[in-house]
Amino acid sequence: MAKLNWKPGTLLAPVPPALVTCGDLAGEHNVLTVAWTGIVCSDPAMTYVSVRPERYSHHMIAESGEFVINLPCQSIARAADLCGVKSGRDGDKFALAGLTAEPAFTVRAPVIGECPIALECRVKQVLPLGTHDMFLAEITAVDVDPRFVDEKGALVDGDQVLVICATDLKRQGKLKGNTVVATVMSNLGLHEFCRNNGIDLLCTDVGDRNVLEKMLERDYRIGGEQSGHTIFTDVETTGDGEVTALQFLQVLARSGEKASSLVSCCAVYPQVLVNVEVPHSGGVKEAIMASPALAEAVKREEEALAGAGRVLVRPSGTEALMRVMVEARDQDTAQAAAQRLADQIAAL
Repeated sequence: MAKLNWKPGTLLAPVPPALVTCGDLAGEHNVLTVAWTGIVCSDPAMTYVSVRPERYSHHMIAESGEFVINLPCQSIARAADLCGVKSGRDGDKFALAGLTAEPAFTVRAPVIGECPIALECRVKQVLPLGTHDMFLAEITAVDVDPRFVDEKGALVDGDQVLVICATDLKRQGKLKGNTVVATVMSNLGLHEFCRNNGIDLLCTDVGDRNVLEKMLERDYRIGGEQSGHTIFTDVETTGDGEVTALQFLQVLARSGEKASSLVSCCAVYPQVLVNVEVPHSGGVKEAIMASPALAEAVKREEEALAGAGRVLVRPSGTEALMRVMVEARDQDTAQAAAQRLADQIAAL
């Protein structure tokens, strides 16, 4: 059916709202509801918010260079709605919405106590776009409600989610092809677990799109990335966080164990990532990857790790960067090896 041609518009919807706090907890501060926000870079971790210059919060963000993106949950849906229709010029929106302003770790802007996750941000650049100014910012800290981590205060790694859910599928005879699909960035602990427990591990290039393609091609049931983008093809074909959480919690409930005990079967090795800037010129990355000197350097580091670690050097698919990843049993060993390889790349 032929589509209608409309004028340009902001029809990217629906999008989840976020509560942005700004100003100074000890002085003037405010909270506003925004839809124009998202992640723009993973390393360094960067985000943005777009705010109209006439909004009461605009000058606070512009002057302080800081803000916090608070992710609301269902229990404060009405508060999020109120903060989107009321102006801070008319009163204290924290009080009006029944929200608690708490201190952040790295910025002066407050954190909303009722929000389970908050991203503390420091502005790196302001882009006037028209009706809105975009505040590009680096994420300086992530604040997490302790109720949403295990009983020891640790986050459950995406590779551990794969292990627990894949093992449960295997126990039920539902692990098609006896295979888990992951990426080349998956932690060495996942490789070790699969090898020691008779599960085949198939690694694709980075990106849940590549994971899904391989799963559909071979009719596998579970796959995902270390970030937690887990795909269960019996349920859906995208890395949905809520579905992943429900699948994991279902296994956790049946096990009768605590979360930390359940995931302890899969070690998480220290993983160091170093980016090396390279020229934008065509063929540069290819020449670096083909370098005998780099191949020899990688070989030396792998031999030094003696099977107790892993080395991966790859070109970025989107930026003028070479990426170096080293895993080892301790952080210092991984950091030193990654830096040596980065120095080798920079010298080529």
